[in-house]
Formats: sequence, C-alpha cells, structure tokens
Amino acid sequence: MISNESDHPRTGDKPQGTAVFWNKENPEQIMIIIWTGYSSSTGEYTGTRAHFGVDELRKILTLESVSVKYPYQDWNDSLKNPNFYVSDRMRRAVRAFIAKEKDSSYWRVKTLWD
Repeated sequence: MISNESDHPRTGDKPQGTAVFWNKENPEQIMIIIWTGYSSSTGEYTGTRAHFGVDELRKILTLESVSVKYPYQDWNDSLKNPNFYVSDRMRRAVRAFIAKEKDSSYWRVKTLWD
C-alpha cells in the first residue's frame, strides 16, 4: 500500500495497487484509489476512488463520494449504488491509514446508507 501520494497509478507501479492519502483539496478527507490492470505503456487501468470524511472525536470515517474508472474512460461518479464499489479491502486500507496517521487503534467506516 502506498501512502501520501495522490498521483497513482504511474509508471513503475504494479498492475494492481492501492494508494491512500490525505486529500489535498480537502484536508479533512482521506482519499483512496484502488486499481487493477494498469498498463504503464498505455496508462490505462480500471480503478475505484473514494473520499472519506474524518470525525476524530467519534473515530468514524464516513464515505462521502465514490468514482469508478474503466480503461479509455474518465472517472464516473454518477453511480446508482456507491456502496457497492467500496470493498472490504478499501475499508481495511483507510482504517489502517488513519490508525497510523493518528496513532490510535480503532476506527469505524461508515458508508452512505449505514
């Protein structure tokens, strides 16, 4: 897992990967990108990107938006059921990231309709 770098995937990255980082546009959010099938020669991949709001007091990460990308297409955030695209892998990765960043042990992830 890659942390604190938003420009992924990029040349040299593996075909499958995860990047978790603070959102530069909104420092109260964590962003995660998970990709598969990345080709460094074409730059194309399939990916899911999600933004989570951080409630430090209650130790809750709340899903705020989800986008998906397919090869040769832009990011699409017009999803009928955004929760469907948030995998357990994504939840585990954002929990691990915030636990390390805040030096605290337990964070809950709340999706849009929890």
